[in-house]
Amino acid sequence: EKIAGDLIYKYKLSQAMANGYVKSLENIVHIPDELYLTIDGNESTKYTLDELWAMDDFKYDENWVKRKVAYSRDCSKKIVERSIALLEQKLSEGNTVPHKIIAVACSVPHALQIKQLYDEMGYSADVIYSALPQEEKKRVFSNIKNNRIKVIINVAMLGEGYDHPYLSIGAIFRPFKNELPYVQFIGRILRVISDDEITRASDNVAQIVSHHNLGLDMLWEKYKVEIQESDIIKQLK
Repeated sequence: EKIAGDLIYKYKLSQAMANGYVKSLENIVHIPDELYLTIDGNESTKYTLDELWAMDDFKYDENWVKRKVAYSRDCSKKIVERSIALLEQKLSEGNTVPHKIIAVACSVPHALQIKQLYDEMGYSADVIYSALPQEEKKRVFSNIKNNRIKVIINVAMLGEGYDHPYLSIGAIFRPFKNELPYVQFIGRILRVISDDEITRASDNVAQIVSHHNLGLDMLWEKYKVEIQESDIIKQLK
């Protein structure tokens, strides 16, 4: 229903970025070497995306393809590697700011697969989701707060309101059908780190890593405009 009323004031994200109230944003879309997918669990035959779309009897829709891409180990591994490289860059030259990666997965099994990939790269990671026992949740939140892990992988948690400013790299491993969960996830890496803690300006630049075949371009457009406006405001100031 349309709610009657007049908008009397709007403070835009671009203004908040320009004035340093939230982190600035950078989007990094990863396009790996050719991605191969399977159909109905048949591991003996693999297809490129182009080959799937060219099949006359292809009975799956775009959402199926995006989900298949998300669950592809090769796709996940590339995003893991790129997110780690970005984090290492932030932590380089003895930077003491405890930057971390926050990742979002499709499901609990998917999150555990992603955790394994980070573990294989020597990166301490935890998984959090709503059905996790309370004691385990407390342990995970304590690990985040006390900087005992570098990666937190969430499934439908850590949404609106969760505040940990050192979440600086957002690794997206799942497609989004609508804007709200995407916006909530981006919000987790926007929390600004105080000036007395940062060692360089890039500490307050958050970075998002995703795969181009997850189809997130349209959702990113809104942020792209805000970043451009923020740059203009900074130049004018």
